[in-house]
Amino acid sequence: MFQIPQYSIEPESDVPVNTDKSSSYYDDYGLIDELKTTYQLTGKEIKIAVLDTGLIRPSSAHFSNIKKAENFTEALPGDWADDHPRQHGTNVCGLIAGNHNIALAPGADLYVAKVIARNGASQLIKPEYIVRGVEWAIANDVDIINLSVAFDTCSREVHQSIKRAFRANKIVIAASGNGAGYASIGSLDYPGAYQESIAVGAITRYNTLFSQNAVGTVMDFVAPGVDLYSITYQSNILQGSSFACAFFSGVIGLYLEGARRVGKPMNSMVQLKRELVKYSIDLGATGFDPKYGYGKIDFKEMFKSLNL
Repeated sequence: MFQIPQYSIEPESDVPVNTDKSSSYYDDYGLIDELKTTYQLTGKEIKIAVLDTGLIRPSSAHFSNIKKAENFTEALPGDWADDHPRQHGTNVCGLIAGNHNIALAPGADLYVAKVIARNGASQLIKPEYIVRGVEWAIANDVDIINLSVAFDTCSREVHQSIKRAFRANKIVIAASGNGAGYASIGSLDYPGAYQESIAVGAITRYNTLFSQNAVGTVMDFVAPGVDLYSITYQSNILQGSSFACAFFSGVIGLYLEGARRVGKPMNSMVQLKRELVKYSIDLGATGFDPKYGYGKIDFKEMFKSLNL
């Protein structure tokens, strides 16, 4: 079954964008702010494709860096507006690269692919929608493809498109999925379960696994995925692997910018993953494990190694 990973948005206020970086934020968030300031990083000239439910319209109030946007679903052809009841795609994009101070990589270029359409009270994702979105991202020569979507069955067509992205040296970052009652060892969702992607799970501020996070032997890393803020007209505290994935994509966007600046570009997923493993902090059982993968990344040391 194709789906958006189940997640929640907790009511907080009626303000569309909350920029208060209070104690509800992770120490990790403060660290990323520090790195951005210290090294003058914004994600500039890094191209990030977000394959999701689209983006709110008008979007100019929240995004100044949308390079292209396309609708790859069969609903209202040409209309890439976010019709998800909780603006899932908008919140993912906002966390990665909105034009506000809670975005991880506000200077990155956004390529928005609507691959999920509203179907009555539910959301419709078809393998061909994702394939079209991935192929479009490759054709636009993006650096990162963010997939905060999940499905529990393997699609050969989707896998082949992810393989093509891998061979084209695109960084594919995918949500591990939220188990929502069916999580067990080995139940990591696709496309995160594909070896050619980086699967990201959600952890709390206490470095414990988000209670609904899917787990499996192909989990790669974990990142903050609870009590995150982004753009929404209904509420603004987010949790789930979708947003851990977005957090990870945003920070990797900063890292790619820094690596290019010093003449050490990450030319492949293999090269990047090697660096990520090198600077991972082990969580859970000793060594690699199906809940936390290699752990969370010590971004301070990883960025420091660039000698910016």
